[in-house]
Amino acid sequence: MIRTIQSVILTSLLLAGNANAYVNCDGVVTNFQVNAEGTLQVTSEEIWGDDKGRKICSVEGGETGVGTSTCNAWLSIILSAKLSQTIVRVQYPDGVTCSTIPTWESATTPHMIDIR
Repeated sequence: MIRTIQSVILTSLLLAGNANAYVNCDGVVTNFQVNAEGTLQVTSEEIWGDDKGRKICSVEGGETGVGTSTCNAWLSIILSAKLSQTIVRVQYPDGVTCSTIPTWESATTPHMIDIR
């Protein structure tokens, strides 16, 4: 019985070690825009440590792997946060740091965006 419990605990710990890890980048949105191609770009010194924009997704869908409904939801979150000056969390896959996310078109695609 004890050996079974130990096996369950060990298996749980091993599976937990394989869980996805994410990097959270938080801050107030300084500026955002949607250009003629439908690209949502966001600027925030607090989130990324500089005044350069980051491509988030395209409201037209496609190249970033983010669907149009998700991108439009993120646009709504960004708009709401900008108007209320509320902190936004942009979550990225593990392996990046907030200050090293590339700028503009070569930016890493976020995993999730929410309002704090």
